[in-house]
Amino acid sequence: MIHKVIHLLISLPITIWVNFKALPIKQAIRLPMLIDYRTRVKGIKKGSIILPNYISFAIIKYGWGNGSEGNHCNNKNYIYINGNGKFIFTGKAQFALGATIRTDHEGIISFGNNFKANQNFTCFSNTKILLGNNILIGWNVNIRDSDGHNILNINNNEILNPNKSIEIGNHVWIGSHVDILKGASINDNSIIGFKSLVTKKYTEKNVIIAGSPAKIIKTNINWEE
Repeated sequence: MIHKVIHLLISLPITIWVNFKALPIKQAIRLPMLIDYRTRVKGIKKGSIILPNYISFAIIKYGWGNGSEGNHCNNKNYIYINGNGKFIFTGKAQFALGATIRTDHEGIISFGNNFKANQNFTCFSNTKILLGNNILIGWNVNIRDSDGHNILNINNNEILNPNKSIEIGNHVWIGSHVDILKGASINDNSIIGFKSLVTKKYTEKNVIIAGSPAKIIKTNINWEE
């Protein structure tokens, strides 16, 4: 209990700074975002983090908790905005230690209600990443809507690998060590298997998707936490 109180106290300075830097004063005074003291922050400004109208203390917990203990975990968290990107939260969210969320250019990452991510979660957006309600994410999951660098046609400089948005529906369980890359879409009530590589759109609901590259391996399923 004492160590939890100490953790909260040493995290208060960055928590206060992030809330008042990013949110309207009426929201910031409630400290709806609880930010771990090991978090590095870059580029946030008013309007760059959007929360629901009805908020309370610590509905967003960032870098908070060790997640599944026994795994190697990055001891730093990162919140980066490079450009005019935004992070949108529509309800509660919790990120364990080692989280990185980043937007470049006009990128948007939208988190649904009751979002939970285990250790070392990484999410980078240059376009738009939409994450639904009741998403549960294992450790070492990587979600990116770009390749990071452009590949060009040498004859006319056409970009051959354009960025593509990602959408993940409601009530999706994403196993550990999963990579979800640009253009991917996952529908409701689905499961993504351990170490899968997801690069396609899956319109079917209630499926298990697994493999590298991933494919549907089972239908007519559901899951519970």
